[in-house]
Amino acid sequence: MSEHLTPTFTDRGFKIMPSVECQHGGRRQGEVRVQESSAASGPHIWITVTDTHARENATGHLPLAEAVKLRDQLTYLIDNHYQQRKAALEAERITDGVTLACTSCGREVVLPPSLLLMGYVSVKPLTGWEAPPLLCPDCKPKQTP
Repeated sequence: MSEHLTPTFTDRGFKIMPSVECQHGGRRQGEVRVQESSAASGPHIWITVTDTHARENATGHLPLAEAVKLRDQLTYLIDNHYQQRKAALEAERITDGVTLACTSCGREVVLPPSLLLMGYVSVKPLTGWEAPPLLCPDCKPKQTP
């Protein structure tokens, strides 16, 4: 098991996960730690954020359903971060655009790199997101004056 997923235990047997380092501007700014809670009302997760500059802690006590939402939000942002998408496109050297089919008539449509960065095409699958229909100029609704 990876080190960041190897818990230690409190004297009462609750899991404490290793801290994750916070950074801003390439410098260490603090850490985030998660651990099991002993709440009698049901399973909860403690989140503790430590700011090394302010020397303060902030805590959150999440029921599991809310912790799952937070996990899903983190996963979404990690999988769909615009800088990751840009790096993936640059790694693939997609500079002239990509040719795709119109979702209405099937004609070829060339997407420029700027639209690729907006999520129409991704080297990595996007989680929980669908691109809008891709329409060629003939299939796009006409603007009326």
